[in-house]
Amino acid sequence: MFPGITGYSVHPGIVRSGLQDSNPGLSGAIIRFMINYVRVMTISPGDGARTTLYCATSGAAEKDAGKYFEPYGRVSKRADILLADKEVGMRLWDLSMKQLEKKT
Repeated sequence: MFPGITGYSVHPGIVRSGLQDSNPGLSGAIIRFMINYVRVMTISPGDGARTTLYCATSGAAEKDAGKYFEPYGRVSKRADILLADKEVGMRLWDLSMKQLEKKT
């Protein structure tokens, strides 16, 4: 549609960025504990930026334009299944339009 322009959906991962530090309540405490002490599934801010940078700068990413990228530039196989489901796509579109109508 727009030559030379590509789009990507990017999940940076669970990044130890400090953004979660003020998340209130029990869920916030659990998230902070997991990020600050367990660190099993968390990554540094630099590593969190890798997927976005890969999509923005790598010519290799262009072949997967429009797909959903997980941490470290991997294309999500699970997301491909959902993206191929036209009914799911229409439900997402309808929900998005309803949310926009609330804001206008």
